[in-house]
Amino acid sequence: KDIRSGCHAMIANLIAVIAICSGGAPTRVKRAEPSVTVLREKYLSITIGPNECSATDHGAKGDGKANDTVAIQAALDACGAAGGGRVTLPAPGRYLSSAITVPAPNIEFHIPSGATLLVSDDMKAWPKNQHIIEMKNLHDVAITGGGTVDGQGLVWWRAEEKKKDVFRPHMVDANGVKNLLLTDTIYLNAPNHVLELGADYTELSGITVLSPPSTGDCKKTDACAHNTDAVDVHGEPFYIHNVNFTTGDDNVAVHANGTLVEDSYFGTGHGASIGSLCDDWITNVTFRNITFQGTTAGCRIKSHPGCSGHVWDVTYESLTMHDVGQPVDITQFYDAPSHPKPSTMHFDSIRFSNIQVFGSSGTSSPAIDMECDKAWSQEGNCHVVIDNVAFHDDSGKSGMKCTGVNGTMNGLTGISDHDCAMPPSSS
Repeated sequence: KDIRSGCHAMIANLIAVIAICSGGAPTRVKRAEPSVTVLREKYLSITIGPNECSATDHGAKGDGKANDTVAIQAALDACGAAGGGRVTLPAPGRYLSSAITVPAPNIEFHIPSGATLLVSDDMKAWPKNQHIIEMKNLHDVAITGGGTVDGQGLVWWRAEEKKKDVFRPHMVDANGVKNLLLTDTIYLNAPNHVLELGADYTELSGITVLSPPSTGDCKKTDACAHNTDAVDVHGEPFYIHNVNFTTGDDNVAVHANGTLVEDSYFGTGHGASIGSLCDDWITNVTFRNITFQGTTAGCRIKSHPGCSGHVWDVTYESLTMHDVGQPVDITQFYDAPSHPKPSTMHFDSIRFSNIQVFGSSGTSSPAIDMECDKAWSQEGNCHVVIDNVAFHDDSGKSGMKCTGVNGTMNGLTGISDHDCAMPPSSS
């Protein structure tokens, strides 16, 4: 089976029917003094230098056969040396490339509709420990346009199944970046994590991530996109909206404070996750107005045993789930050994509000599973609030399990059995 043709069909179908993901291109405003461009999105603005650089002006062929890495890097370097600007892969074109680096601040890497950055799948020739698009210690950087970054991930997924811990590049890897804007681009078949973003003041708008689920055997199927987290959040504040994340691992994995995810669609993947955590302090995280379709989990918070830390003021609200394996999954025993060490990790003020769940859930485990330690408090390490959560389960067997949990519960319907001693709130 041709994985690329299959996923391109998915792109056409999903983009056509999921209007929620149409964030729109950022507003471009030219300043007269100094001569720069301001890219404005819903929450953030960034400044881009005045120059225009084209990969084809530096020798790129765009035929999908000639290796254009040197030419693309030359265009990025030229714009960087001149004070920043827009670096474009002209459309139409398929630009075969390995690792490239954004070399300077105030650069917009623009991949318009009809242009594809085609990632080389020659593992032997891949630059050691380098990612597909890298940026380090920069400010005011953007990746824009309705084009595609095609990671050709199947060869990398197969290598991971044969030999664990083989290096697989991230699609976009940011470290020590401030003011980052990613809009409209399609990220297809990532070799590993898609967006690994250690960047403060970041906004993702209108982008699409498409990789197969990770449920299959690479020898028999292409549905084996292991570790393809759509985005790993390592900066604050961080805004994600109007996106389609359909992938093989976490749809979102939060590791930082001040994260807002809203108005989006999550297809296959492991859900709206916080963690995994150990000795971390995370606060002010919100997931709202999101549709889940076929994810293995919905709302997910996970920490390892034997850890301290604090997670508080987390809200999951106004969510719609269809055929989600486990709509709520909270655990302080993630990857636990048979005799786990006590955990003093505290989950506090975790809110689930106005959530509608359709289709069979919890077929192999409870639909709501909250498993917490009692080493921090005998009442339980986890305090949660459940308010207006409804299960519309065709089987009528959605269950709920609680260990080490306290809090309040109002308006929970469609759960056939549970052992959670959480009284209604007084309000």
